[in-house]
Formats: sequence, structure tokens, C-alpha cells
Amino acid sequence: MQSNPAGIRMDDFSGAIIDMIVSRCSFEDLPNIRLAATRLSRPATRRLFGQVVLKPTEESISQWKAIAQDDKIRQLPKIVAIWSYPDIDLRTYESDGDESMVKQDAFFDALDDLKRFENAQSVNLLSTPDVCGSDYARSHWITLFEDPTYRKSTLVRLFGAIQARNDDSASAIKDLTFRNLQNMPVPEVTMSETFRSVMQSIEGLHNGFLEDWIHPISSRLKRLSLYDRTNWGILPGRFPAESLQLPELEDLSLGYYTIGQDNQLDWLFRCKHLKRLNLHNVQILSHAMLVDQSIESWSVDTRPWQSIANPDPRHGVRVGRGGGIRKFFKTNVQWATFYDRIANEMPHLTRITIAYGSSCEDDIQHDIQERDNLGLSFDTKRYVAFWEGILPNPWPEADERSHHREDEPNGKIEWCRTEINPHAEYLDEDKEAYNRMVEVIQQRRSRTSE
Repeated sequence: MQSNPAGIRMDDFSGAIIDMIVSRCSFEDLPNIRLAATRLSRPATRRLFGQVVLKPTEESISQWKAIAQDDKIRQLPKIVAIWSYPDIDLRTYESDGDESMVKQDAFFDALDDLKRFENAQSVNLLSTPDVCGSDYARSHWITLFEDPTYRKSTLVRLFGAIQARNDDSASAIKDLTFRNLQNMPVPEVTMSETFRSVMQSIEGLHNGFLEDWIHPISSRLKRLSLYDRTNWGILPGRFPAESLQLPELEDLSLGYYTIGQDNQLDWLFRCKHLKRLNLHNVQILSHAMLVDQSIESWSVDTRPWQSIANPDPRHGVRVGRGGGIRKFFKTNVQWATFYDRIANEMPHLTRITIAYGSSCEDDIQHDIQERDNLGLSFDTKRYVAFWEGILPNPWPEADERSHHREDEPNGKIEWCRTEINPHAEYLDEDKEAYNRMVEVIQQRRSRTSE
């Protein structure tokens, strides 16, 4: 066995260095790391039990109850993660082996043990990407999806469990994360006194764009994430953020938010205390094809946009018999404007991430749980178009509909049977503004760390 030429021993490292070493290890290795050295045992144990998970399966409920009954281990979890379905990503029906979904009452009864995790600071509810009505599920033999009634019942019991935990503990839950909650109204939850009581203590909210969840607590929110699995913010309805006031906000993440007008982010630039901004698949709407009936029913303000001719005259503008008239627009909104505003109007911003992933529904690169794991990139997918009536996705992105997939990404978007390329059109201005923004934020971060 070779000797240690540097004479470095585990005792030579500070506690902070030991914590950093353990944080770099894979989660699967933590049980063995606990046994490797005495100084590694405590930080490895903290990380191993830093999050406790409950799934609606017999095995998971058994593990959850064992941790909840251990007076030492139950003090360790900072995050409580609840899976409302055995396989929230719907990979395969048998993804959890031979386990089957336990009866609803058993799962909900286990939720009541949340009150035993008195040091938990955050609760995450992770659900399936879709909700399927019971009648449809029965008629089509679908067993993979949650139905609305079950999801509402889960929310009711979860908020009740959080309230009971807050009542029994010295500190309240401060952060809530809801993955795939969708923009589904749940008055059974939001109109309840339990909901209002729990939300009074919340400083971090991470979910979809649910107005009745955000506005009542916006004045004290410090952390906010707004996500969806497809483009939102401008069409089919504009996110009503004009009255949104977030004076204490320090950390904001946006997932698949879509900008279609120059004033659409004014609410963001009012957040003068913002320190961190994550833009996850945030895109600018470059071109839009809309039927006149949709413009009216969706209350789309097309006045700031440039009306353009049908890009493919071979196809008429009328949609079928009585189907309305197609209208074509170019927004003339570009990223350079927003890069400069981010640099100049957010005086405390020292961290920014910008990343783009696939729009495929099976791809979780744009998942709300990944909001803190992004990089910083200048991407060809920063622009998007809207093509009403095209299935399965009316939001064509760069290269999404390309007939030359072997080519390098070049920003081309197939829209209304023609090609547009806002990436190339605005490349020079966008790139210069992007570089200025990055430099300003890096310099600000360097000054604050001195």
C-alpha cells in the first residue's frame, strides 16, 4: 500500500470542507460513506435524511412511518416530498416493481405524520403531468392518470397536515412546491381557513401560474417559481401580472414563460430587491397566426404587433366554413431590450441562469425541480412562434419542425408553411446586449463578495 506523501488526514479538513466533500458524493453512496470515517458519518447522515419521501405505496408508507417514529432521525429532514402517484413521470405502469397503489385512506393517514417532522422547512407535492376525468378513464381503460377528485382530496389532506404540523412546532413551513399542479381551480382548498392559515407563513411558493395562490401573499414572498409544461404568459390568455406587487422578492424562477409585448415584464422590473433570476425555457413570441374569433375570445391585444401578409399565399386565410379568418402578426419584440433592462433595472441582481431544454413532454429538463440546476447560455431557441390549429403543439420552436434535422441548430422555425429566423435577424443586437448583461452581473457579484 502506498503511503500518503502529503500526509493529509481527514482531521486536517474543516467542517465546511467535509460538508462540501459529502455534497459532491452521489446519493447512492451515502450509506457507505457514513461507515467510512467518523468525521464523514454526521454530514452524510444529514444529507441522507435531509429529505423524506412519501409515495402512495405500501413500501414507501412503511419507510415513512419508520422515520417518523424515530426520535433522532425525524429531526433531520428539511424537505418533505409527497408523491401523489407511485410513478409521477408515468414512465411505465410497473415502475415501482410489484408495489400497487395502496388504498387512499392509508396514504392520507400517513400524511398526518407530517407533523412529526418538526424541523422541516419545505413541503413538495409531486404529481403526474396530466389529470384525467374518471368517466374518460373508465371508458378508455386508462389507469395511469390521477383524476380531479383525487387530486383535490390530496390537496385538502396535505394542507390539513401542514396546518397540524405548524400548530405543533416552533417554526412553520416556509416553502411550498407543487409539481404539475396545472392551472386548475381548487376552491375546496383555496377558500378554506386552513389554506389561508398555512399560506400566511409561506415565504417561498413554487408552482403554476395560479393567481388565487400568489396575489394574497405576494407582498411577503421572497422566493417564487412559476412554471408550466408548455408556453404560457401571452396566449391563449395573458398572465395578469400588472397588479402583482412583489416588494420582498429575492429569488424568481420562470419556466416556459413567453413574452409577446415590450411591457409584459414590467412586473418583474418592479422587483428591485431581486438577487437571483432563473429563466428556464423563457422565450419571446416572434410571429403569431391567430383566427379572428380566437383574438376576440382570448382578448388578445394585437395593437402593438405588426400585421403581415399571409406567408403562404397558396393557402387561403379563411378557416373552413364559418371557421373565421386567419390573421398573421410579427411582434418585433426582441431579447436585446430585456437583456439591457435586466442589467440596468435590477440593482441587486447577482445571479442569473438562462437555459433551454427540449419541449418533448417526456423530457424533464424544464421541470420545476431543476430550477436551481441551470447554466447560462445564449440559445437559438430563445424565440418561438404561435401557429393556431397545428397539433400536437401550436408553439413551433427553432428546429422543432425542421426538415433537415442533421443540420446544426440555426434558429430556423417552420411557421405557417414557411421558415422564419428571428434568431438570425436579431443575432448581433441580442448577443451584444447579452454580453453586456452578463458582464454587469458578474461585476456586481464580484463587488458584493469582496
